[in-house]
Amino acid sequence: ALLRKATDQAQSADGNKAGGNGNLININTADAQTLDSLPGVGPSTAKKIIEYRESEGNFQDISDLKKIKGIGEAKFAKLKDKICI
Repeated sequence: ALLRKATDQAQSADGNKAGGNGNLININTADAQTLDSLPGVGPSTAKKIIEYRESEGNFQDISDLKKIKGIGEAKFAKLKDKICI
């Protein structure tokens, strides 16, 4: 519950809404600050996610996040319940 509350605050602070997906952060539209609020994602990884979107286009599935250097199975497992596309 604490993690969910922190995510809610991060989303409302920067105005990024996840649409009809409740508290989830959309990895295709979130800005660096919002991505940085995810567990295990810091400024460097947030930048890599945005660079991937710019060069490869939007993520087709949340598991595509594992294509980002630094996001493996363990980190993805912590993120998958907090993100959407």
